[in-house]
Amino acid sequence: MVHPDRVLTNRGARPGDALVLTKPLGTGVIFNANRAGKYPKDLLEGEVLPVVAALNRVPLETALRHEVHALTDITGFGFAGHALEMARGSGVRLAVSFRALPLYPAAAEMYGEAPVPRQLGFMKREIEAPDDFDEMGAGRWGSFG
Repeated sequence: MVHPDRVLTNRGARPGDALVLTKPLGTGVIFNANRAGKYPKDLLEGEVLPVVAALNRVPLETALRHEVHALTDITGFGFAGHALEMARGSGVRLAVSFRALPLYPAAAEMYGEAPVPRQLGFMKREIEAPDDFDEMGAGRWGSFG
């Protein structure tokens, strides 16, 4: 059971909030690359799956000690999809430095070799991207405005 004052959703972000990621990005593209035979199973099992399977208990406990307004998990819609959902649901804009986003080892390479997720086309229509934005969307943490 959760106390009503402690419920956190993806719709409460406020201008000035920092965006904090607790795990690297790139699992989707790595899984797709593995299915396509372009990412070895031993690397998947040794470098990616242990992190994916790790619980988020410590990050959650840390968040609850601070004034966190919103949170989300990054799953099927990837970083861009969940960031867009959070920004829209909160009525704010999200500024992201894509070059600084934490990626799994080799994920950047896999973005160039793996099948492109369906969400990418949708994301390109929904976000304002600088001229040098690449399909990988490589970057870092951001803030809400």
